[in-house]
Amino acid sequence: MRFVSIFLSLITLFSLSACHKEKPPQIKSFPIHKAAVLMKDVPLYIETIGHVTTYATIDVKSRVEGEITNILFKEGQEVKTNDILFIIDKRPFEIALESAKAILEENLANLSLAKDKVDRYIPLLKESYVSQLAFKEYTTNAAFYEATVKQNEADVKKAALDLYYCTICSPVNGIAGILQFNQGNLIPANSEKPLITLNQIEPIYVLFSIPEKRLPEIMEYQKTNKLKVHVSFHDFQKESLQGEFNLIDNTVNTQTGMIQLRGVFSNTDKKLWPGEYIKTRLILTTQKNGLLVPIEAIEATPKGPALFVVKPDNTVQMRIVKIGQQIDEYYLVLEGVSPNEEVVTEGQLNLYDKAHVFVPAEIENKP
Repeated sequence: MRFVSIFLSLITLFSLSACHKEKPPQIKSFPIHKAAVLMKDVPLYIETIGHVTTYATIDVKSRVEGEITNILFKEGQEVKTNDILFIIDKRPFEIALESAKAILEENLANLSLAKDKVDRYIPLLKESYVSQLAFKEYTTNAAFYEATVKQNEADVKKAALDLYYCTICSPVNGIAGILQFNQGNLIPANSEKPLITLNQIEPIYVLFSIPEKRLPEIMEYQKTNKLKVHVSFHDFQKESLQGEFNLIDNTVNTQTGMIQLRGVFSNTDKKLWPGEYIKTRLILTTQKNGLLVPIEAIEATPKGPALFVVKPDNTVQMRIVKIGQQIDEYYLVLEGVSPNEEVVTEGQLNLYDKAHVFVPAEIENKP
């Protein structure tokens, strides 16, 4: 009986040993996020902060002294060239003009009489019926009235011009500011304080500064291209406005080492407003077929910038790359990757050459 028990135990042991097989070692795989290398034409630019300034600022002043009798616009209103803004009390200037005309008429009559006298005495001078001294007096009198008439004509023009200046018009298309004098005020001629300030904002300028070391580069690109300036309030990818590169200042600021540049924008929609600070890009050129990878893919290493490329067998290869300019949320890669390759954008911490990776299902299936 004991022998049977031992025999059964051995059979059971052999059966269990036969059923047990060693499992092959599992390969460790790391979760990652990945993105494709993009190939597209990309702009190369210098980005800085710009300052919006008016195309022209006009301080409107009165050339004559008088009372403001009418204001024909509202503060903040858009005005056009030759729109009437102010009317100064015209009555004193109308009186002055009539007086100047009357004096002119009087001296025209005196001049006519003096000339007639000279003409009448010329034959008598030849017959010696009038002395040379008397004739000289007649000609001098005629010349006096001739000069007086010229002065009177100038006075009439001056009076007419003063009357014209009683109507103050806008010299430009612009936006009216805040009134400094109200209707009924007596204003002096050519006061230091303007009646109103007009800002011409269509077109409009954007001023910005760059380091002086970038100036030769800009001037080189300017030889072959008409440079553009782009501006954005928040994000160039969502919204930007385009203008023309307009001016390089003639002096570098010796204290800051910066030089000021200027772009001009049509601003027909009036989105740009004087005094605003705004993100500004000077577009130098366009790189054809540039290779872009997300910023998150690039890591700093002792050998330089690097990234992990995902191979078809779901392993990764670490590569040292040469990067160029940052283009929004991407880096331009000059060397190290090829079009349509995929790079790791998240999960690099645990990776090494030939490490196995996978993209979690919730990310893989995400639209």
